[in-house]
Amino acid sequence: MRVAQTRTGWGAHARDRRAGATMVELVTALFIVSFGIFSVLTMYHVGMANARAIREHDRVMNALQNELEGLRATPFGELPPVWDGAFRATAPDLAELVNARPNVTIAPHMEGRVDLLEVTVSIRWSGEHGRTIDKSLVTLIAEKPAGGI
Repeated sequence: MRVAQTRTGWGAHARDRRAGATMVELVTALFIVSFGIFSVLTMYHVGMANARAIREHDRVMNALQNELEGLRATPFGELPPVWDGAFRATAPDLAELVNARPNVTIAPHMEGRVDLLEVTVSIRWSGEHGRTIDKSLVTLIAEKPAGGI
C-alpha cells in the first residue's frame, strides 16, 4: 500500500511541474506579444510624426518656389534694389504652419553691379515640440540686356 501512495505522490508532483512549465510558457508568450504590440504602436507613432514633417516641408518648399518664380517673372526694373520683408505674393498653405514667418531679402549681388540681384526667400516656423525650423532658397536675378535674349 505504501508503494501505491508513493507512485500517486510522484504523479502529482510531475503534474505540478507540468503546470508550472505551462505557466512559464504562458507568461513568456504574453511578454513577447506585448513587446510586439508596443513596438508596432511605437513605429506607427513615429511614422505619423515623420509624415507630418514631410507634409510641412513640402508645403514650405512649394511656397518658397512659388515666391521665387513670381520674383523671376517680375520685370527687373520693377524689383526693388533692396528689400527685406514679407513675401510679395500670398502663400495660403502657410496658414497651417505654426508661427510661420516668410521673408524675402533682395540685395545687390556684388558691389557696383546694379544689374544683378541676389534674392533669398525663407520661411521660419515652429515644428513639432516647438523646435524652430528654417528653410530658404537663394537665386540670382539679372537684368536682361536690351535687344538680347
